[in-house]
Amino acid sequence: MTTYPTPSGAFGSPFDQPVSSRVSLLAVTALVLAILCLPGFGLLAMICGGAAILFISASKGRLTGLGMAVAGCVIGLVTTVLWGFVVLGAVSVGDTFVTMVQPARTSFEALERGDTSVLRGELTATANAAVSDERILAFVGEYQSDLGAFKSIPDTKISVLQAYMAIGPKMQNVGNRQNTIPIPAQFESGWAVMLVEVPTTGGPPPAGKPNFWLPIENVGILTSTGEHWLIPRPDPAGPTVTPPTTPAPSDATDPDEPDEPTEPRSPEPDPEPDPEPRPGA
Repeated sequence: MTTYPTPSGAFGSPFDQPVSSRVSLLAVTALVLAILCLPGFGLLAMICGGAAILFISASKGRLTGLGMAVAGCVIGLVTTVLWGFVVLGAVSVGDTFVTMVQPARTSFEALERGDTSVLRGELTATANAAVSDERILAFVGEYQSDLGAFKSIPDTKISVLQAYMAIGPKMQNVGNRQNTIPIPAQFESGWAVMLVEVPTTGGPPPAGKPNFWLPIENVGILTSTGEHWLIPRPDPAGPTVTPPTTPAPSDATDPDEPDEPTEPRSPEPDPEPDPEPRPGA
C-alpha cells in the first residue's frame, strides 16, 4: 500500500494558520456599566458579563476580554447590593417620616375646624403652658392671611419626594436650625415649609403614641413675607442699643475768643562767684 506524505511547504497546513482575535464587546459593555454605578446598571453589568464569559469560552480564542467580563460581573454585583441597601433605607426613612408628620397633619386639619385640642395633645407641657387658645387661633389667622387654608401634608413615600422637590427653592431660607424639622405643607396658595421644633432631650413616648412620636415644642410656617410662629419668637437681632457717647476733650480754642496775654518771664539772676580761698586755709 502506498502512503502519501502530508502536504507541506511554504503554505503549510491550513489548521496551522493563526486565528485572528478581537475583544468581546459584551465584556467591555459589562465593565463600563459596572464602573458607572448607576441604579440598575449593576444588574445589566452582571448580565452582559455572564454572556461575555460564555461567548469567550466557546470562541476557541477568537474572542478575548475574559478579565473585563469577570470584573464587570463582580463590580456589578457589589453595586447592586449597595443600591439595594440604599433603596431599603430610603423606604424605611419614608415610612418613618410619614409616621412622624402624622400628628402635624391631624393637628392642622383640626385647627381649620377651630379645634385646638388636637394640637394641644401634641405639644409639650412647656408649650401648652406658654400658649392660650386665643393665641392658637390667632396663629391660624396669621398664616391664612398669607397662604390661605391648610390643605394637606404628604402621606406616602412618593408624594413626600415630590413635595420636597416642590419646596426646594424655599428650603434655602430654612438655614441651619437646631432641633427643627422642615415639612412640606400644601395650602390654598401652594406649597410652603412648615417648621416643627422638637425638644433637645427625648424620652419614651406616652401611652397610645407611636415609637417615632416627637412632641412639638413650637411650630412655624415659612412664607414669602416672613415666618409665622405659634409661640412668637424674639427678634434674632435683638433690640437696638445705642452705646453712650463720651464727649471728646476740647483741646481746641475758640477762634473768636482772644488769646490771653502771657506775662513776660523775669530773667534769672546770675549765680554769685565762689569766694576766693584765704591763704593758710
